[in-house]
Amino acid sequence: MTRPHFAVGDRVRLKSTGEVGVVVWVWHDEVVGYDRHVAFFGNEFPPAMPVAPPYVLRYAATSLERIDGATDMTSVPQSESSTLFDPEGIDHGRIDVSALVQHRGVAAIDSLRAPACERWLQRQGYRLVHLDCSLPFPELLLELGRLLRWEEQFGHRLEMGQANLEALADGFEFDVPAGGMTFVLRHPDALAAAEPEWFDSLLAISADYSLLQLCRGRRFFVVLVVDRESTLPGRAYATSRIPMAYWNPNARRHGFLDP
Repeated sequence: MTRPHFAVGDRVRLKSTGEVGVVVWVWHDEVVGYDRHVAFFGNEFPPAMPVAPPYVLRYAATSLERIDGATDMTSVPQSESSTLFDPEGIDHGRIDVSALVQHRGVAAIDSLRAPACERWLQRQGYRLVHLDCSLPFPELLLELGRLLRWEEQFGHRLEMGQANLEALADGFEFDVPAGGMTFVLRHPDALAAAEPEWFDSLLAISADYSLLQLCRGRRFFVVLVVDRESTLPGRAYATSRIPMAYWNPNARRHGFLDP
């Protein structure tokens, strides 16, 4: 297989402006050749964890140059490459690709199709983490804190009075495996109705975390399990919108069939 000139994880500079960033996505376009999604940080890389999330833009490889001293991924054996998907076989009809590329790490799935979708995700190597959003808010915080290992991070449990959104953003950290992780929100309508500001912020924090994981060469995205009468698909949060519930009529593309 012909390898792209750049791969996920390469540090690059945009020739026209001098902006620097990290390649977070690679795929082959029949018209322009290999395209890149690059997470840009501005005119220089931050010395530590960035205060604001990077902005992601799409460019052809000819618009970019590798920064001196950056890893040349073309010399890495295929088995050791950090490319998240086969760049010649990326299928935008897949729910994970759709979530990561088109919807900032957020997807929705009809509750009737959710079990088959979850089995498919597991077959692709994703680890699934579930949060029941119908729990009373104090219990939901405790469960989310358990998932995030809150007490291990901060020495106390995630409870009412300590669940401000800035703290949640600081402590939102999962152990994302090489195969990727999916954060499954069950009954999200209940939380959206009871705590709308908190729900929207949870999605925004999750979306930012998804982008951060792409920069690390890992896949993380959120799946909202919605009923058909749900009003969440299309709902605005932060600067984005929850996508419509994923579906593709071609079973060979969505793959939600047990082998």
